Parts: sequence; C-alpha cells; structure tokens
Amino acid sequence: MHVPTHFKLAFSKSMIEEALIDISVKLNRELQTLSDVVALPIMKGSIYFFADLSRLLHISLELRPVKYRSYDIKANEKMLASEMHLYDFDCSGKSVIIFDDICDSGETLHALKERLMREGAARVITCALIYRSSNSVFVPDFFCFEYTGPEWFAGYGMDEFDKFRNLPDIYAIDVNR
Repeated sequence: MHVPTHFKLAFSKSMIEEALIDISVKLNRELQTLSDVVALPIMKGSIYFFADLSRLLHISLELRPVKYRSYDIKANEKMLASEMHLYDFDCSGKSVIIFDDICDSGETLHALKERLMREGAARVITCALIYRSSNSVFVPDFFCFEYTGPEWFAGYGMDEFDKFRNLPDIYAIDVNR
C-alpha cells in the first residue's frame, strides 16, 4: 500500500511487536489473580492493538466492544460533545480492562473509567497504545508508547479520514501540511 508523503514513520511494526510483548508481561502479572475479566476495546481505533495484545494475555476475556467517538471523522477535529455506546453490558462486580489506541487528552479513558466505576465495576484498568503526555489530564495504567508532539496518527487501527487503518506501522501525520 502506498504511504502518503505527509506521513512520517513514528513506530515501526517491530517496535509495536516489542512494546506489545513488554506490556503483556506487565498486564499478565497484574491480571494473574483475577477472574471474570471483561475487555472493552474502544472501536474503531483500538481493534488491531486489542487483537494483538489480547492474544498475549494468559487469561480468558469476555469481549464487549465500546463505540466512542470524540472526533469528527471528516475533519479530524475534536467534537464538542462525545458519543459513547456501551452495548448491553452489566459491569457489576467485574474487573474491566479498557483498551484504546491513543490517550490524547485523556477525557475518553477518564469518562469511561468513571462511568464503569459508578455502574459497579470491581476494578477498571486502562490500557492505551499511545499516551500523549503533553496534554493529557489522565494517565493510563498501561501504555506502549509515550508521545509529546501534536501530530495525528494513522496505521495500526488509527486513521486519516477513516482510511489507512490497516497499515502495519504507525505514522505521524504532518498537521501543518
């Protein structure tokens, strides 16, 4: 697949694979005593991250995808009001792991964690592929990469105008083009 010229490689496939192994070791240690664990991958962006990481975990996971959108697909700009849809899910007494592609402002992970705790989750663990530490109000419990720049990302589940999600590497998109 042709990679657009305004995409700059940020994290290669081999870097992602190595980071997934590292984070899986930490998560497996954290999860080893838990049962009845529910995985909430935030769609669409975390689909590749969740799929690859979940296969490295040593516990069984109940899968409950979450649809959450805080960006306008057509403009790649933050929307004023977020939309969140939990599909037929009772989290009472359960341990929940939220998987997200990027913890950008931290608002998505924070809001979802707070909601799940209010609804009775025994424990909520947050896990992000990329943590943008420069402007986040929330730090995920686990993350693969820390990033401080303002760029958007594409590849490995992330998109530019709903395209390029299936690139095996992660690219920073030049926001000033």
